[in-house]
Amino acid sequence: MNSNQATFKKPEIVFQFYESEMEEDQQIEDQIEDFQTKILGMRVKTTRNITLNFKRQNSNEKINSFHSLESSQEQNY
Repeated sequence: MNSNQATFKKPEIVFQFYESEMEEDQQIEDQIEDFQTKILGMRVKTTRNITLNFKRQNSNEKINSFHSLESSQEQNY
């Protein structure tokens, strides 16, 4: 009789262990998801900054070339 009671308790212990493992796995998955979200956010931000810097650089080059063109025309007159 005691051996039967012991066998009935075993699945319960295994289930509790399995349940705690699942909770731990879920926490890890949540952490990974948070991390991926942060990385994606950084990636988007970085891409936006690169684009803005590129646009600024282009506009600065256009302004500089315009000024140099102006000054070269002034010298010709």
